[in-house]
Amino acid sequence: MKPTIIDIAISLFKGILFFFTPAVYLVLGVAFVSLIDSYYGIKKVKKEGTEKATSRGFRMGYVPKVCGYTLVILLTYFLDHYLLNEFTSNWVSIQNVSTKIVTIILIANEVVSIDENWQVIKGYSFLKKFQNMVIKVKNIKKEIKDEEI
Repeated sequence: MKPTIIDIAISLFKGILFFFTPAVYLVLGVAFVSLIDSYYGIKKVKKEGTEKATSRGFRMGYVPKVCGYTLVILLTYFLDHYLLNEFTSNWVSIQNVSTKIVTIILIANEVVSIDENWQVIKGYSFLKKFQNMVIKVKNIKKEIKDEEI
């Protein structure tokens, strides 16, 4: 039996889907953090009362952002798979390191945005609190080390 155009299209779609499978979890991670950012963005808008929070506004902000992030991650993965891994494998033993770095940058961007919304909602920066906590832990660790000597 001769394959139809639909059969060929389905096979092509499956091949593309299987090719990008290793990047799916990175995309899901960025989409999840972006969803959290959107949640706190809505809370900020409601607290400020400057504009009305609507589902249309949510879709118009969230969907294009996640689609853009997805395209960036998948394009980076494509380049990583066929080109960049050859260069980066000489220095780093992690596969697809460029894709992971791009994903970390996108997540960091979203975390900063969450922190900005958090400052408006709660009145303080959770990143600064985390930074202060790390400094305190380092100081305590240093004091314990000094006492042992």
